[in-house]
Amino acid sequence: MEEGEDDPRRSSRVRTLKQGRLVLQGKGGFGIDCRIVNLSPHGARLKLETPLTRSEAVDLVFLPENIRTPVKVIWQEDNQMGVEFSEPLTWLKNLT
Repeated sequence: MEEGEDDPRRSSRVRTLKQGRLVLQGKGGFGIDCRIVNLSPHGARLKLETPLTRSEAVDLVFLPENIRTPVKVIWQEDNQMGVEFSEPLTWLKNLT
């Protein structure tokens, strides 16, 4: 994004170093550990320990709280990805 351009995101993101796990739906609970780099009620940027083959049905589990929410992968580059939550996380202020 160029300097001076408006950020198209619906809400600002908060930097965090929370632990998480991406769980592939319908794969017997197979998951990949990740770090939640930044977070908003609408989405998150994740850093994965190993790159993930793009999948349509993925859940993000917040650890150690064990809160699980469906996400849609918006972009992926190497071991990082941006995800959008299927519904805004209204409880987020209690987590950060």
